[in-house]
Parts: sequence; structure tokens; C-alpha cells
Amino acid sequence: MIHEESAGGVIVYKGKVLVARNRFGNWIFPKGHLELNETAAEAALREVEEEVGLKAEIQEPIGQTHYQFSSSGKMHSKTVYWYWMRVKDPLYTLNRREGFVDAVFAPVEEVQAMLAHDNDRLLLESIAERIKAEETETIEHQHPII
Repeated sequence: MIHEESAGGVIVYKGKVLVARNRFGNWIFPKGHLELNETAAEAALREVEEEVGLKAEIQEPIGQTHYQFSSSGKMHSKTVYWYWMRVKDPLYTLNRREGFVDAVFAPVEEVQAMLAHDNDRLLLESIAERIKAEETETIEHQHPII
């Protein structure tokens, strides 16, 4: 079995989460392989910038996902290191060469319904309440209660 390591980000802007649709129609979080001598955090930031054109800042590591798949007749075991990220500017640019065809910043509940993989839904669930609190804080800041 071939072991692979990747890293990616759950990107948040004002309480909304970025989810991207790949050429297969799956809604996922941006992620990709670690380069030689690259840390998981460095890879996650690089992949986010390469795939969706966002300059993100890591807030904290939020866990790992593991899965297996077959490619060219060989079994692969993949570990993905995930980071909660924030962006100051939500203007993304999809990298079509990386296979992305659409993306959106949406509320947690909508993203949960869109995500293609259970691992991704569980990952988002682990920080969902904190993201929702951030969204509420943003709304209250924009529209103060008097």
C-alpha cells in the first residue's frame, strides 16, 4: 500500500465557509499533497492559494482525516492534515487546471449539505459552533442592537 500525505484548509470569512466544486461535481475543501521538506501547514496554505487563489491565515489545526482509494490498480492510504483558516479578502480565483469549476462562501448548514464526503462533514462539525458564533458576531457588528 502507498501512503500519501496531504493538507488543506477550512476557509472562513465572516462566519461563512468556502466550499469548492471539482470537475467530478463533488463539493470539497481545498487540499493537496505535501512537497519535499514542506510542513503540513505550509502545504495547506500553498494549496489554498494554488487552488482558489486565496491568501489565508491559519487559525489552528483542526484534525486529520484518513481514507483509502485505488489508483492504477494500487491501493493508497491518505492522511490529510486540516487547518481552520481565515481570509481578509473573500475574492477567490478558481484554478481550472487544478480541476475546480465553482466555489461559494456559505453558512455552515449549507456547506454541510453540499459536502461530498462524510470525513469533510465531520471535520466541519468539529468547529461549526465557533464558526456560527463568528457569523453572529459579524451580523451584530454590522447591525448593532440598540
